[in-house]
Amino acid sequence: MDKCDSLIYLTSKAAEKSVWMPWELGYMDSLTKKVAIAPIVEDDDEEFPGREYLGIYPYIQIGEGHPFAYQFDGKFKSIEAWVRNTYDWLGPIS
Repeated sequence: MDKCDSLIYLTSKAAEKSVWMPWELGYMDSLTKKVAIAPIVEDDDEEFPGREYLGIYPYIQIGEGHPFAYQFDGKFKSIEAWVRNTYDWLGPIS
């Protein structure tokens, strides 16, 4: 983890039971300030009952066949731009 520039946190029903994943998320957030959430569940929304802290991070979503990182107010950027921090957030998406 110390050699990584970012973390995409894959969350699912099984991830809810992990004791390590929240620790890894917090560690990478403090180390890189570059964390995004990728829900991999059928009903993927921005709500995480019991894990509301996940809602403070941008989340990954597939749009137009390409993955985008979305911020809270509906703004977005490509995953590549998010990882490289190459330009400001775009949007909001209509």
